[in-house]
Amino acid sequence: MDKFLQLLQEPFWWVSVVVVGLVLNLISSYLRDLIDKSTCKFLSKLRSIVMKDIDIVIKESIKTESDPIILSIIGSSIPSLQLDAVVYRIIGIIIAAIGYSHLHNGLPAFCFLIAGVLLFMWGSSKDALARKRNLMLTYILQRRMKAVQQPGER
Repeated sequence: MDKFLQLLQEPFWWVSVVVVGLVLNLISSYLRDLIDKSTCKFLSKLRSIVMKDIDIVIKESIKTESDPIILSIIGSSIPSLQLDAVVYRIIGIIIAAIGYSHLHNGLPAFCFLIAGVLLFMWGSSKDALARKRNLMLTYILQRRMKAVQQPGER
């Protein structure tokens, strides 16, 4: 503590603090601009990907709107996909936790960890498919409701 107090009394300490502060301020202003630009680019790419997916869902919805069998298959598959997603995620978390807790045992535990992560990701893909089908049915129902409310326009 005495050494620190002696260091505070020297002018070199105060000059170095000011110089380091100015340098950090200068770097942070450039980094903020860089982070802002990269975030904007990322979000615009993400938005374009989402809009393409929505367009695909709308086109698929228009194709399947007239077939009641396909609509019933899509509608009945949503709950099972959601249940599969939850089950795969829970099992994946449990298996990954077992693998992580025994990671010091070597390769078998690492395989458990990887298997758990893969099961969790598989559950996420099932959930994404269920959301896509749900969006498709929602779009079809909205079109039908609009057609009923405004006959003649479609």
